[in-house]
Amino acid sequence: MTVREVGSDEQARVEGFIGSPTIRIDGRDIQPPQDEPTGLACRIYRRRDGRVSPTPDPLDLREALRAASGAESPSGPSGVDSCSGASAVESAPTP
Repeated sequence: MTVREVGSDEQARVEGFIGSPTIRIDGRDIQPPQDEPTGLACRIYRRRDGRVSPTPDPLDLREALRAASGAESPSGPSGVDSCSGASAVESAPTP
């Protein structure tokens, strides 16, 4: 796992960073942004039940980890801060 600090709006733009926390596995955002602008901000995730949250839905995180590991989820193949600073968490590519 790699924690990276995004320190400027320009860096956020270049990296497609839409807020903290951003969680990527093998370079893919676990909840790809729709129309959100890039920048240094607190990220808002939409949970599966429609609620907004500062953290992703646990099922989205589990599915992303299963997909990256090559495991199947029951429905088929397929650690987060409180926005105290702008950061992105990325897992290393699987060997």
